Amino acid sequence: MFKYSYLGMRSFFGKLVTEVGGDLERMGSSLCEDVAYKQVFSRHRNIANINTSKPEVSESSYYTPNCTILGDVHVSSFSTIGYNTTIRAEISPIRIGNYVSIGDHTIIHSWYFVPNGVPSTVYIGDHTVIGSGCSIASCIIDEQVNIGARTIVSEGVKIGKGAIIAPNSYIPPGRIIPEGTYWEGSPVTFVREVKEEEVYATYIKSYDSWVERNEHDKALNDEQLIERRSEEVKEYVSENYFGWRAKYSDI
Repeated sequence: MFKYSYLGMRSFFGKLVTEVGGDLERMGSSLCEDVAYKQVFSRHRNIANINTSKPEVSESSYYTPNCTILGDVHVSSFSTIGYNTTIRAEISPIRIGNYVSIGDHTIIHSWYFVPNGVPSTVYIGDHTVIGSGCSIASCIIDEQVNIGARTIVSEGVKIGKGAIIAPNSYIPPGRIIPEGTYWEGSPVTFVREVKEEEVYATYIKSYDSWVERNEHDKALNDEQLIERRSEEVKEYVSENYFGWRAKYSDI
C-alpha cells in the first residue's frame, strides 16, 4: 500500500515540477521580450516505444521534427522521412532499407491478417521512393521502386524491383506487381514495361533526397557528422551509382 502511495506522489510531484518549469520558462522569455513564450509547449515525440518494441533509426538517416515513428521499426542508412509522416509497427515489424525516400503525410503500418501467405510485416527495399500522402499496409516493396503520391498499397501486396506505380493509384490486397513494370489506376492495371532510364531516375531521386538533407545538415555546421556521412555514402554508392551515371549522364 505504501509503495503505490509513494509512486503516486512521485508521479504527481514530477508533473508539478514539469508544469512549473514550463511556466517559469515562459515568464523568463516574456521578461526578456522573447516571443518564444507565446508558443504552445508540444509534448510530441518523434520516436516512441510500443510496449517493449523500440524503433531503431540510423544516425545517417533524416526524419522531420513532426513525423512519428512507433514500435518495432528499423530505418537503415541515408533514408529520409517527410513531414507529418507516421510509421507505426504496433502489430508486426517494419523494415526500411538504405536511401529510402518517404514523402510528407504518408502512413505506413502493419496489418493483422495478410492474404497469400505474405508475412504481416512491411519491407521497403533500398533506393525506393514513396510519394507524399500514401497509405501503405503490410507488404513487400523491393528495391528501386517508385510509388506515386496519394497511392494506397493494401496488405499482402508484392511489388517487384524497379516497378513504378503512378500517382493516385490503388493496389488491392494480395496483388503481385512484377519487377520492371508500370501500373496505374484504381485498381491498378498493367500499362507497359519500365525503361532502364526510369529505374535510374528512381535511383537518383532516392539518392538526391538524402543529399538535400545532407546540405541541410551542412547549414547547421555539424562538420564532424557531415564528414563521416560523406565517407559512408561514397563507399556505399561507388559500385551502384557511378556505373549508371556514366551511361545516363544527360538525364
